[in-house]
Amino acid sequence: MADKKNQHFVPKFYLRKFQSCEKEPLYVFNLENMKRGYSAKIKPSFPAAICYKEYYYNIDRDLPISVGKRPKQYIENNVNGFYENKIPKIIEKIISESALSLREATLFSDFIIHLKVRNPYQELLNERSKIQRLTEISSKRYDFFRNEAFERGIPKDIFDVVYQKSIKSLLNKENLTQELQKESLIRKYENPEENYKKFRDAIVSSSWKLLELDDNSDFFLTTDNPGVALDSKGIIHNTKFLNGFNFYLPLSPKHSLRITDMELNIIENDIFLIEREKIDSSVVKDINKLSSSVSNNLIISNSKDNLQRFLDQNFAKENGI
Repeated sequence: MADKKNQHFVPKFYLRKFQSCEKEPLYVFNLENMKRGYSAKIKPSFPAAICYKEYYYNIDRDLPISVGKRPKQYIENNVNGFYENKIPKIIEKIISESALSLREATLFSDFIIHLKVRNPYQELLNERSKIQRLTEISSKRYDFFRNEAFERGIPKDIFDVVYQKSIKSLLNKENLTQELQKESLIRKYENPEENYKKFRDAIVSSSWKLLELDDNSDFFLTTDNPGVALDSKGIIHNTKFLNGFNFYLPLSPKHSLRITDMELNIIENDIFLIEREKIDSSVVKDINKLSSSVSNNLIISNSKDNLQRFLDQNFAKENGI
């Protein structure tokens, strides 16, 4: 199998849901260029040409903490490929049937977390928390490595010195935050029962509602980091699934999923029911604004006019566009 060079951090199948039709482009605006004062125009583009980095998920050497050696494109082919094969049909069922099996709802909750963890936005979060994260991982792995050392006749005091030096060395390791991201993707994929459990419990126990636009005056946008949470105090989060939240994930120009723990979920005979709610353009505008606040750079729409209206309403005065 040939190596995949352009590896998408937002799946192409997800981006395709925002095209008006297969032959029509998406319309993309780079907010970061605008904020830096560079030339910023709405540009037509197709899913294959956006939201990717070259060899982004490649594993060039053993990952240092816990998962060990894997094939170079294991994440791209196995981890990302798993969801890219399973999730499109589930999105279709959410939109068309408003009901999933409990197994499908659980898989989709895993996908939501996977979608967030695979994104470059997560690298920034990893950078801020890498010391805490590395300490947590090293503590979990300490007993395993200590027992291995004991079996080889290495005294505990010597092992402790070497182990602490290795952790300090890791903190200074180049590309550590990206390697932590890759490890998280692998661990969640290979042991979902353990590593997705707390997210599954939170998401599947919450209420899911499909928000459906009732007219064509505005459309849902998406971004290069889909999904945004709003807590009960009005604070915006990249992810939040506990203690009062609304999480919004646009699924098409006319649909967005809202997941909230402020209402109870509905399960009947092992069928996970998703309520539908007709909304007007004012709700769409609010969700679009929330979505843009956790984007990396790109705002994405099915319509150039729709994207221009969003920019005019939210950024024109302060940025002169």
